[in-house]
Amino acid sequence: MKKTFTILSIIYLCFGRTFAQEGAVSESIQIGSIVPDFNINILTKEGSIKKNISDYRGKVVILEFWATYCGPCFPAMDHLAALKTKFPKDLEVINITDEERWKVVNFLKKRPTSMPIAIDADKSINQLFYHQLIPHTIIIDPQGYIKAITSPEEVTEEVIYLARSGAILAVKTKAEFAPKHESATAMTIVEVEDKSFYKIAVSAAKEGVQSQINKKSDFEYEFINCTVPMMYQVLYQTTRPNPNDKACLEVSEQTKYLLNEKQQYSMTLKIPEPMKHRLGEIGMKHLEEIFSVKAKNETRTRKVYALMTNNEPQESNSETGMDMPLKDFLKLLWDTKVVDMPVINESGMSDTSVLRVKEFPKEVTKVSEILQKMGFKLESKITETACLVLYEDKSNN
Repeated sequence: MKKTFTILSIIYLCFGRTFAQEGAVSESIQIGSIVPDFNINILTKEGSIKKNISDYRGKVVILEFWATYCGPCFPAMDHLAALKTKFPKDLEVINITDEERWKVVNFLKKRPTSMPIAIDADKSINQLFYHQLIPHTIIIDPQGYIKAITSPEEVTEEVIYLARSGAILAVKTKAEFAPKHESATAMTIVEVEDKSFYKIAVSAAKEGVQSQINKKSDFEYEFINCTVPMMYQVLYQTTRPNPNDKACLEVSEQTKYLLNEKQQYSMTLKIPEPMKHRLGEIGMKHLEEIFSVKAKNETRTRKVYALMTNNEPQESNSETGMDMPLKDFLKLLWDTKVVDMPVINESGMSDTSVLRVKEFPKEVTKVSEILQKMGFKLESKITETACLVLYEDKSNN
């Protein structure tokens, strides 16, 4: 039978303040434990329908707590509703509050929702999943095991894929439930995997192996013995409108230690093929969660060479030489360091235009001569480019 997954949202919101609930947190309610049996009363026009948490086995269940008087929780409801639209057949969102029925009904008249609402009248669910700060989110896998105690903004499309497989979730544990020894440092090792869809594995460097970046497909990359800045730059490059326009990378004084060869790690990143356009975004997000740095986009000016046509007759084509896309030719000029600045294409030709390269310059002094024979010239100029800036995440200190 095909597994489906449901987000069961049991929301308890607290108007921007700490709320001291009666009762104590059950020692069994922790990440990795199985959820005990309990009933849920779903609100209807006539009254309510009783469901049991075991009714949702085989599905991902998210318990999210809310109340009508808590403003910050309303965006959480909208966020979960948006997720439901992405999984219309497999996702159910149920919002649960311990307020009185009449108050909830009046609230829904002003702010209606298509999602089911449940009433925790005796506060038994709130006491079972005791918490002081809200919003409050519990993620349960299809086998009934608690996978995360977190916040609603941590619930994403990727998290649903991962939870569906029973994998470890790379989400932040809510501060009041995080182990005291837990530290989001560069030494943290995370491995999460859905063998059929999604895989992220971060591990220590492998001895005796040189740094490698293997692009296995548009939705799968493998980094072996790479520094964190190197992984950031490669992933960020995939988000650029023009992937041939290489983004610059800046490392702050506080994060220069990440450039040390002793700070190398290996990472495998594989996502569902339909999400391949988000590979860079997803990869950088996980790097932010694992290591104590963050990245931001800024604009920088830099000196470059612009490839221009020289309006002079080119030598006639011959059978000798090799065909090469223009973008690859320009990249090779920079990679082989026969030019001292990156080269951008302003020739009027498409980046994918194929050139017949009879001779590639091996010395700086030969570049202008060879380009002239091909009908090109280089002009130096100042241009703006995107720059990825790594900085210390002080919130984790």
